[in-house]
Amino acid sequence: WPVEGTWFFNPVAWQLIFAIGIFAGRRLKLGGIAYDARLFAACLAVVAIAAVVRTDAFGYASGLWQDVRDVLDCGKTDLGFARLVHFLALAYIVYHSGLTGLMRRTRAFLPLCLIGRYGLPVFATGTVLSAMGEVVETRSEAFSHEVAFGAAIVVGGILMHYLVARGLAAWRDKSRAQQSMMNPAHTLQMAAPLSSRKSP
Repeated sequence: WPVEGTWFFNPVAWQLIFAIGIFAGRRLKLGGIAYDARLFAACLAVVAIAAVVRTDAFGYASGLWQDVRDVLDCGKTDLGFARLVHFLALAYIVYHSGLTGLMRRTRAFLPLCLIGRYGLPVFATGTVLSAMGEVVETRSEAFSHEVAFGAAIVVGGILMHYLVARGLAAWRDKSRAQQSMMNPAHTLQMAAPLSSRKSP
C-alpha cells in the first residue's frame, strides 16, 4: 500500500530504526556512546560524500545521484543499507559535535524532545502524512509557486507531528492525574475499617 504489490514503508525493515533507538537510549543511560576519532572522521566522510552525490556535485555533475542510486541500496521503502549507514553517521556526528548542547539553548529543543518521546505514534502519523503528500505533490504543477507549496507541506507536516506528540502528552498527564486522585481515595477507603476497629 498504496501501490499494489509493494510497501510505501516496509514496517518490518523500519522497526530496525526503533530497535537502534532503544539500544542508543539504553547506552545513554549507562554513560553514553563512546567517542572515537577515527569513527568520527569516517562518519564525516560518509556525510560529506553523500552531500556531494545527492546534489550531483552541487550541480557540476549532472546525473551523478541517479547513477549512484542505481548501484547502491538507497531506497526509503525497505530502509536501504546506504540510507541506514548515512543516518547512523549523521546521528554520531550530531551527538559528538556539541550540536545538541547548542540546541538545548533554543526554543525548538523542547518541542523536538516531545516529538522524540512519542516516536512511534509520530512515525505512524508521518507515514500517513507522507502518503498524502505524495498524492498532493503529483498535482503540485497546478500551483504557481511550487517551492513555496513544498515548504508549506514540510512546515505543516512538522506542526502536525508536534500536535500529535503534544496531544499524547496531555492525555498521559491527565491519566496520571486521575490515577493519583484515585489512589488516596482508595487508601482512605481501605484504612477506614481499621480506624473504626481501633476506636473505643
